[in-house]
Amino acid sequence: MSGGRIGLRLLVAQRLFEGGRLDAAEAALTEADLPLDHPGCMRLQAEITLQKRDYHEARNQFSGLVNRPPSDADMAGAYSGLASSEMGLGDLDAAATSFLEAIKCGANDMRAWLGASEALFALGAWDALSELAERGRASQNIEPATAVAVGIMSAVASFARGDMPRCGHEIAQLFSATGADRESVRKLVVAHRQATAEFGVRARREQSALTAMLSYHDYLVKLLAHYHAHPDLYATTEVAALHIIGDSHCLAAAHTMVSLDGVPYRVDPHPVIGAKAWHLAPALNPDGGPQRAAFERVAQTLPDQTPVIAMFGEIDCRINEGLYPFLTARPDISIETHCADVARAYIAYVRQVLSGRRRVIIYGVPAPDPTMVRKAGDDRRRYVRLVATFNYALGAATRAAGLEFLDPYSVTAGADGAALDHWHFDGIHVAPTLLGTLLEMFAEPVPLS
Repeated sequence: MSGGRIGLRLLVAQRLFEGGRLDAAEAALTEADLPLDHPGCMRLQAEITLQKRDYHEARNQFSGLVNRPPSDADMAGAYSGLASSEMGLGDLDAAATSFLEAIKCGANDMRAWLGASEALFALGAWDALSELAERGRASQNIEPATAVAVGIMSAVASFARGDMPRCGHEIAQLFSATGADRESVRKLVVAHRQATAEFGVRARREQSALTAMLSYHDYLVKLLAHYHAHPDLYATTEVAALHIIGDSHCLAAAHTMVSLDGVPYRVDPHPVIGAKAWHLAPALNPDGGPQRAAFERVAQTLPDQTPVIAMFGEIDCRINEGLYPFLTARPDISIETHCADVARAYIAYVRQVLSGRRRVIIYGVPAPDPTMVRKAGDDRRRYVRLVATFNYALGAATRAAGLEFLDPYSVTAGADGAALDHWHFDGIHVAPTLLGTLLEMFAEPVPLS
């Protein structure tokens, strides 16, 4: 078959793939009688397998590409795909190595650069992450939006470590160093969304990742402002650490002074980016991905004889992901039963990984911000009921497992089930003072919602 005919038929399969028609794209590769050892065909087949989340097979296919002579394949793209497969399998070390190899081979796309930063963050490789962000800011070969996203990831790491000056410096550098500004990057997100409404499976994923990073930027800006406005709330002396391992909510109270059983503590956050309780429920979800791998890495670093708060579940309760869309699409499944099943599986896993010689406390989910509730429209009562039900299920599963429970929902919820005004922070997260308030109440039994 001539190179022109191969290229044309490959283009047809590529367009089907970009349109999200994975089975049709795969069939087009087969039915068009394309040579399957052609690097373009191999690459597209591997990308299809990756999008189907068959990470083991995708890793095998991308490994075949990177092991070919350099003239036979796009090494940057092959390494980037290999790294994405390894991330899906939770092999963080291998993923970081492959993403960095992709960048070394000339990859200048968001998948490679942001993927590398996510892998390094999950590994706690802070110096390597900071160096990558510096390279991104200095590079003339990657889009400003990509450099900004990697820089935000590095700034999150600085805040989590308590290096407020460095975090502030990185935030200030984000847009000046890349020649962009927040509004222009926001417009790029909108343009991405419009351009990929019909085509571009991978582009849509990148747009979603960029949107999440901009949300982190706004969150950090508010947290830094709160830190400077309320220095009396933050630790200035050496006291014991109260470790919180969780999603982005664990950053809200980061480095504040709190009291548990009358003992002062400094809150040390250990964020696991994007983690849901679902990721930590292997009895129901065998494939925990990078989130479960990152959780287990952090758990291994936590000292014995120390209190640890597990703070997951809010992402499970958002309007656009997790429990609500899952159960909305499956009206035959009981909300109460499914929430109880997920809660039990999550708590059992956390207890297994974190317990031993540590005091483990489970943090429930706060009431949803009113903006989130409004997005539910006419279904807002059902949405609010789901959040309350999952929080109740978390409390019940926690106590049944012999652990302690902090109930943010009962404190933050108003009569309509949405979060009260004074607990709002940024449309998703609650105020940095909430954890301290809950711990002050912890001397007495915390009622379930």
